[in-house]
Amino acid sequence: MNLSDKIIVLDPTEGPVETESVLAPRLSDVKGKKVGFINNGKRNSDVFLSALAEEFRENHHAELVWFDKKNPSLPFPDAMLDQLKSCHAVVAGVGD
Repeated sequence: MNLSDKIIVLDPTEGPVETESVLAPRLSDVKGKKVGFINNGKRNSDVFLSALAEEFRENHHAELVWFDKKNPSLPFPDAMLDQLKSCHAVVAGVGD
């Protein structure tokens, strides 16, 4: 590349989007709560989430619910979304 060549940088982001949604309140403790873990199907996501879920079970006596997405680029199926609604908290994992 010559010093006279230009580099074009594209910014795919957009400014803030206004929304009416409200964030869920934070839990003060997860002890005894139902916690959902979402393995998004990427490599090593299940390894990390399994270790974290074990910590939640052993140290916080949380009830665990495990969800596996087979493809990280596909949306979550409606049936799984309905099950997630019963959880007090959700941990979504990524891998690679």
